[in-house]
Amino acid sequence: MRIRVLCFLVAAVTLCLIGATAGAIQLVYDNFDSYAVGAGVPTGWTGVFNTGTNGSVVELVPGSGDRQLKLHDDNGNNGYMGYARKTFPTVSATTGSGTGKVIFQADVAFAQNTAAWMVTLGNGDPGSAKYQAARVQFEGNIAWETGGGAGRLDWMKWYSGGANVFELFQDQSDPLNPSYVGGVDGSGVPTTWYTLRIVINVGTNPIEVDGVTVNPKCFRVYFGPKGGPLDNLDQYAASVTPGGLPFYVNSDGVQISSISSLAFMTSNKKVEPAGDMWIDNVSVTGDVSVTDCATIADAKNTPNGSVVRLTNKLVTAGTDQLTGGFFYIQDDTGGIRVRPMPAVAVHQGDKVTVSGALARNSEAGVYVKRVGEKEITGPTEVEITQGPFPLPKPTALNNKAIGGGNFGPMEADGYVAQPGAYGGDGDMGVPVGTRLQVPAPGVCNIGRYVRAFGRVVYSDRQRNPGTGGYFFFIDDGSGVLDGTHFVPAGETDYQKGIRVYCRNLGSRLDNIEGKYCLVTGIVGAIGAYDGAVRWASSDWQYCNVPVIRPVEEVYTDTNQNGVYDVGEPYIDSNGNGVWDGIIFVP
Repeated sequence: MRIRVLCFLVAAVTLCLIGATAGAIQLVYDNFDSYAVGAGVPTGWTGVFNTGTNGSVVELVPGSGDRQLKLHDDNGNNGYMGYARKTFPTVSATTGSGTGKVIFQADVAFAQNTAAWMVTLGNGDPGSAKYQAARVQFEGNIAWETGGGAGRLDWMKWYSGGANVFELFQDQSDPLNPSYVGGVDGSGVPTTWYTLRIVINVGTNPIEVDGVTVNPKCFRVYFGPKGGPLDNLDQYAASVTPGGLPFYVNSDGVQISSISSLAFMTSNKKVEPAGDMWIDNVSVTGDVSVTDCATIADAKNTPNGSVVRLTNKLVTAGTDQLTGGFFYIQDDTGGIRVRPMPAVAVHQGDKVTVSGALARNSEAGVYVKRVGEKEITGPTEVEITQGPFPLPKPTALNNKAIGGGNFGPMEADGYVAQPGAYGGDGDMGVPVGTRLQVPAPGVCNIGRYVRAFGRVVYSDRQRNPGTGGYFFFIDDGSGVLDGTHFVPAGETDYQKGIRVYCRNLGSRLDNIEGKYCLVTGIVGAIGAYDGAVRWASSDWQYCNVPVIRPVEEVYTDTNQNGVYDVGEPYIDSNGNGVWDGIIFVP
C-alpha cells in the first residue's frame, strides 16, 4: 500500500546534481499542535525576548489538542522589541523558477487592541529594520503613524531623517476602516481571530497571483476574519503602486533582494498597556527547485539548505522506535535522519520517497555548526510504501569504529557537512566557542544500521532510581571516551564506553551493570552540550558524541516480562536468523 503524506515541503537554493524540478512548494508550515504546552518558543523557532516579553505554546481549549503560540508584552519600562522568528532557506530571483514569489499566511488574535504587534518578512535579524522587506503593524493606543492608534493597521515604508517612516491603511470614505479588535472571553480565549496574508515578489519580473499583479520588490497585503473573505489592504495605502506596496527602503538606501525569515514582534512603545497575541497555522510557500538525489551519499554531499528528494529508500528505524519524532533511511551508500514536521508515522521496513531541506542539526532539531547530524528536515513530503520489506543485515562494529570521521564537503558556514564522532579534544588553547574536536578515525557511519557488543559498565537508571535517564554505556575493551567528559557520581575518571541512548524501556534497564549486551540500532551523533546528554558540560559543546539508538524487531512477549526471551516469536525482517534488538547476557 502506498500512502502519500504531505507534511509540507521546506525549500531552498539548490545545486542541480542529478536533476531538478521547479515550482511553488511549502517553505514553512506550523500549527503548533505537536509541541508540549508551556514549552516556550518551540523547536525550529528562535525566541529573542527581554524583561517583560515572552513566548510559549498554549492550548486555549484544554484537552482539544489545538495549540497556538502566544506572545506576551507587559510594556512595563520596556523599550525593546521581543520576537519569535522562523528562518527558512533563502528565496530570491535566482532560486527555482526565478520568479521570486513568496506567500505568507497566518491566523492571529489579540487580547486587546491597545498594545502594538508586528509581522515582518526579510533576510536577517528582525530587530534591525534594514533586513526587512515587508512589515505590517497592528497598532496600539500609541500611534506609529499620523491618524493611527488602537485597532488600526499600517506598514513600514522607508528610513528617512534618522527614523523609520510608516503609512496607515485608511479608507478615505471610511476613516476607521480597516481595523481590528481584541478581546477574550471568561476563559481567556480570544473572541476574534483574523487571517493575514502577504504576497511578496522578491524577483526581477512581475508575477500574477490570483489574478493580481505584483511587481518586482513589491508586496500585497490581505486581511480579514478567519474563514471569511480577505480584504486587499493595498487600496487603502496612499503610496501604493499599480504593482503593490514597495519593499522597505532601509538606512543604506536599498531594498533587500532575498527572503529567508519571518517574525512576530512585540512593540517598543513601553508606556502602552500589557498585551497578548496568539498565532496559529503559519504558512510560507515559494517558487524554488528540488534536487533529485540517486543515493543518500549524494544527498549528504549536497549543500545544507538545499531541497532534495530521495526515492524508494528503506526505513531502518521508525518513528515508533525512537524519541524525537524522526526516523532513519538507508541505502548501500549510508543512512540519514529524516525529521518530518508535522509528525508522520513511519515504521521500520517501510519504503519512503521523501523530500525536504538539508540541515546540520542537534538532537532537538536546532541548527549547529560543529556537532550533530546532517538530516532531511522541516516541513517535508513523505510518500510511504508500507512494508515490511527486508532489512539489511546490521553492520558489525567494534566500539572504536562507531561514528567514524568527517563526511562531505565544507558547508557555506565554514564547517564540515557531517562532523565525525569525537576523537580528541583539539587545541585546548583555542577558546571553547571556536574550538574544533579531533574527529575519530575511520569511515563515517553516522545514520547507519549497526550491531555492537560490550559489557554494561554504567546504567543511568540503575545508578539513579526514579530519576535516571534511559541510557547506558557498553565497553568491548576499547575504552572509548565519547566526548561528554562525564564523571559518574562517586568516581574520579571519565566514563568509558559507547552510550546506548534508549527510549523509555522501563524496568528492562534495571540491574544490567556487569551484564554483556548485544545491541542493534542506528549510529547517531549528539553534541555534548545537547540537553539529551545528561550531565554534559557546556565546556565541551564542540564534541560530537557517538551514540547507538537501539531498534528492535517486532516480537511477541508471550510471558509478558517486558523483554525479548529466546524462543519467543518474532519477525525476522532482515532474514539473518536471529532477533535484532537489545539482548543482555549475564
